[in-house]
Amino acid sequence: MYASTSYIPQEKTITKALWIITGLIASIGLLTLLGWETDSPILTSWQSGRQTMAPVTALLSLLFSSALGLYLLNLSSQSIHISAKLISWLGILIALLLCFFRINGDYLPLEHLGFFITGLLGKAPVGYISLITAFCFLLAFINVLILNSQKPVIPWRIGIGFGLAAVILLFSAGFLLAYSFGLPLISTNVIILPAFNTVFLLLLIGLALLLINYQAFYVSQSVS
Repeated sequence: MYASTSYIPQEKTITKALWIITGLIASIGLLTLLGWETDSPILTSWQSGRQTMAPVTALLSLLFSSALGLYLLNLSSQSIHISAKLISWLGILIALLLCFFRINGDYLPLEHLGFFITGLLGKAPVGYISLITAFCFLLAFINVLILNSQKPVIPWRIGIGFGLAAVILLFSAGFLLAYSFGLPLISTNVIILPAFNTVFLLLLIGLALLLINYQAFYVSQSVS
């Protein structure tokens, strides 16, 4: 049974903020794919000559925003609930495969999603997701799956969710500070570092997870 969240302090404000963040995540993904289609560095990297967001990262952002949006609907519809879980499982599978590819040093053209992408930035091939980004998406989809697996969500699962959100926020905040202070971030053929726009995307995802876990926590307290 789906519990109501209307009693949560500032619930409407939090929900509105979550929908805005979800829209931003989806918009970044769509604009990035448009950038690859139109060969626009401004859309793919936000800065010419910098690391670009991989097409598959944009795809994962669209999947995540879809799963998060379905969760936010908070309806008793079984079809919506199942759809959110299926999207989460799909995201987990894709993220796991991408982590495996990066660890093994495999770079498959399939990751370019049909876009013609060549070249190197430093020693790293252009258009491929970093291990850090794939890992963060893996954590994000696991968190959404946990929240969708049982309503109200039991406290220990919410605790795991807070931990997953914290890891993503730490990674994104660290890289964001590095980019902000102009620290040299150079990708190699072994390690691809996340692009600036990818870091901002992960920050939004971490913030969204923090908010939905906050909501889930207070719902669980109300029905316990």
